[in-house]
Amino acid sequence: MNQINVEKFSKEVEIYVGLTSLIGSLLIFFIWQNFIFLLSFLVGNLLGLVNLRAIKKEVIKMISKLQSKELQYPQAGVLYFIKFILRLFLIAVILYLLLVELKFDVIFILLGFSSIYLHLFLVTLKNYLRNKLIPN
Repeated sequence: MNQINVEKFSKEVEIYVGLTSLIGSLLIFFIWQNFIFLLSFLVGNLLGLVNLRAIKKEVIKMISKLQSKELQYPQAGVLYFIKFILRLFLIAVILYLLLVELKFDVIFILLGFSSIYLHLFLVTLKNYLRNKLIPN
């Protein structure tokens, strides 16, 4: 089985996300002509990208600590779980402030946020099919 370079993979996802942000922002602005919808989409996109980068960083750090025997398996899992819950709590607080205090649009925040994970899926599928159809 082929190894996938994590940095190359995440850079590819970020390029697709950047293109989608640009195209999506233009479409949203020209179709709805609403600045709040545009900001909501961009903030959702940014939240998703920051969340994805944080997860990537934590997983890489946890795996390297497990491989170097700095952490044992149960301890690493508990630490990762605590950081995961704290990150979810932080995202919830940010979403609350955006939706309740700043009156951003929930649909466009979700569109921006979920586009990150759609691209993650598509890049994974593309790499899988490339390796499946053209083995090294």
